Amino acid sequence: MNRPAHIEALLSIAEPLWPDLAPTAPVGTRTRLMFVAPHAGAGTTTLAAAAGIGLATNLRRPVAVVEADLRRPGLAKLLGIAPQPGLGEVLEGRARMDQAIRSVDGCEQLKVVPAGAARAPKPGELAPDSLWAALQGVSQAAHFVLIDAPPLLEGSTARPLLSNLDGAVLVVQAGVTKKSDAKLCVSILQRAGVRVLGTVLNRFVDDLLFDFSA
Repeated sequence: MNRPAHIEALLSIAEPLWPDLAPTAPVGTRTRLMFVAPHAGAGTTTLAAAAGIGLATNLRRPVAVVEADLRRPGLAKLLGIAPQPGLGEVLEGRARMDQAIRSVDGCEQLKVVPAGAARAPKPGELAPDSLWAALQGVSQAAHFVLIDAPPLLEGSTARPLLSNLDGAVLVVQAGVTKKSDAKLCVSILQRAGVRVLGTVLNRFVDDLLFDFSA
């Protein structure tokens, strides 16, 4: 299959990652996973997109990637899809979920919900009942739902997302993320009952170190 160059690039990033995520959703089940970082800029959007492409391409099973960081949308530009309407517009009642779901050229099993227009989240709109009700259409059809979450230590926006998850991948940035912040994130996730599947250390733009011993 001829895939766009940006999809091939993301697929190469996914190669060390997707095999460790695949067992979290045996055939016939659905798994909700979160990609989260202590602070913005660590690369959660890129890694969530890459993992989605890797899982969808190699397992040939439906995968959905949902961008829940409404302040800093980046998924649409990364994948070359229309940015609006997105999750933010759906949560505001200005668009339907079927209008926000995108297909991705070169990865037919992948569906994507971008964040939409950049804005601050409104109180309660990312609460589990609100979010998963909005995502019902896309999540029911997917074996994997990957959430690109807001930074965990920048306000409380990401905290409501910690409910109803099957696991989380912590993304940290070499030379930027403090060890104490990474440990605090793990503690917050564990206290919320979220299984930490592993850590991705973003060392350089094209050099990622995966540690799934957590």
